[in-house]
Amino acid sequence: MDAFSKFAEAIPMPNQETTTVAGLLVREIFCRYGVPEVLHTDHGSQFECQLFHNVRQEFGIKKTRTTPYHPSGNGQTERMHRTIWDMLAKSIITEERDSDMVLPKVMMAYRATPHSSTGQSPYRMMFGRQCRLPEDIIHCDSMPKRAPKRYIEQLIRALDEVNGKVQSRIAKEAARQKRYYDRCVNPRQFKVGEVVFLFLPRVLQGRNKKVLKAVGRPIRDNRSTITRNLSHPALQLQKGCPGRPRGPAKMIVV
Repeated sequence: MDAFSKFAEAIPMPNQETTTVAGLLVREIFCRYGVPEVLHTDHGSQFECQLFHNVRQEFGIKKTRTTPYHPSGNGQTERMHRTIWDMLAKSIITEERDSDMVLPKVMMAYRATPHSSTGQSPYRMMFGRQCRLPEDIIHCDSMPKRAPKRYIEQLIRALDEVNGKVQSRIAKEAARQKRYYDRCVNPRQFKVGEVVFLFLPRVLQGRNKKVLKAVGRPIRDNRSTITRNLSHPALQLQKGCPGRPRGPAKMIVV
């Protein structure tokens, strides 16, 4: 995802191995849109191994990473993921195995829709014009003819105009979102040693929990003890009551 234009790509992968991730980045992103100056990732092992480091050095890319146990450090991407999963859940009619077929159409709709922070569609922010949709083809008789040089000049002016408007809009939208968040948030302070109930909704076996909503009642007997208070909103929990742990500790985000 491009942080400024909000333009995003989503590509189905058979696995998350480093060779798969690096190969897709080179073929589908670098060769298509150009090489980025900075690449921001989480602490996934596929991004931290020597192979990915070698690929990054080969292309001259600077890498930054999120703070451990702090998902909001990559908040734009996390929010985009939530939007795409919501759109997929509404678009899949039969089974979630259809998601690979539906995903390109969902991404087209996402890129063609004006973003709340910029007021412009990610497609226009990236290419300097609106995305051509099926309805535009139906109602348009012919494409206007323009000389290549004039087209480039018009495109540069359009991008400069859009970027200038978007920069001020992003600043205003960030301030508005902060005011809204501060007004509605009611943070709960958790203490080490406190016993809490962890809500674990059940998902039908063989179904994708990101696409299909959980069903049934939550799992019982899920009392856990807070063992570490990590950077907000992350906590480390140990299943069971104090002095009677069950299973390994796990990190959650509240």
